[in-house]
Amino acid sequence: MNGSSDHRRSFHFFAAFAVAAMLMAAGPALRIVTPVEAATTCIKMPCAGAKGAAKTSAGAAEELPSGAPDFSGELRMSYSPIMCFKAPCPPGSYQVRSLASDRGKFSRKVQAIVLHPANGGASETFRGRYIGGRGLSVEGDIWVEETVAHVLVRAKIGD
Repeated sequence: MNGSSDHRRSFHFFAAFAVAAMLMAAGPALRIVTPVEAATTCIKMPCAGAKGAAKTSAGAAEELPSGAPDFSGELRMSYSPIMCFKAPCPPGSYQVRSLASDRGKFSRKVQAIVLHPANGGASETFRGRYIGGRGLSVEGDIWVEETVAHVLVRAKIGD
């Protein structure tokens, strides 16, 4: 009886060892990440399906579109990330909406935002990353071209 008991212990040890080895070979342990960690991970690594995640997308020109803007006034922009269990995470989307109701309602969901300062400085493109922490409120004009919003920023509102 003692011999068979020792045999079972050896089998359990080797079975547990084999399972542990397979788990280690499969990659890092699965963990849930916070939105900030997900955004930071996507900034450090290229996000799935988004070449140049923090740069201008291939279809988005650095110049402002010609013609009249789609909306002029106070705008609020915020980022909604896609939560994933393993990086790289696919990029989320941006919600752009009007703040003042006296100029009409404006609301669009886009994949990228290009901010153009009114003073002629360098523009900045946001794709797959947070914009201004919890969002950004500005006074300006917006043009939407397919999935890219171009915003001419005249003034920042609030913090």
